[in-house]
Amino acid sequence: MSQRKDGETGSSSRDCQAAIVDARQDLTDETGKQLAKVAELEARLDEYENRQRRKNLRFVGFPEGVEGKDAVGFLENWLPEVLHIQNTLEIERTHRTMRRTQKASEQTPRPRAFVVKLLRYRDVMAVVEAA
Repeated sequence: MSQRKDGETGSSSRDCQAAIVDARQDLTDETGKQLAKVAELEARLDEYENRQRRKNLRFVGFPEGVEGKDAVGFLENWLPEVLHIQNTLEIERTHRTMRRTQKASEQTPRPRAFVVKLLRYRDVMAVVEAA
């Protein structure tokens, strides 16, 4: 075993320990930055999704199959007629919700709701005001 002068081992250990503490602090800082970036991106995604939903309306109570094979055409004709809207509504897309719900007391499941995405927000407001 080689002998070292007094203090060499202690100084080397302190340098190593300081390097480890610095590296740990750098990693902690970087993790904090990454977490902040993830939170920012989640907030932006949430805002984007909410903006997209603003043009959506849900219509409930239509019997299954009443729309035939063209749900968009059915609703483009039905909505202005029933709500007495003068301007033409442009529907970007429409679909039924995913599954039918059924309470224990019901014999048959409830019809699924329509989710309708209108092309313009102004059309959404016209439908809401007319309803």
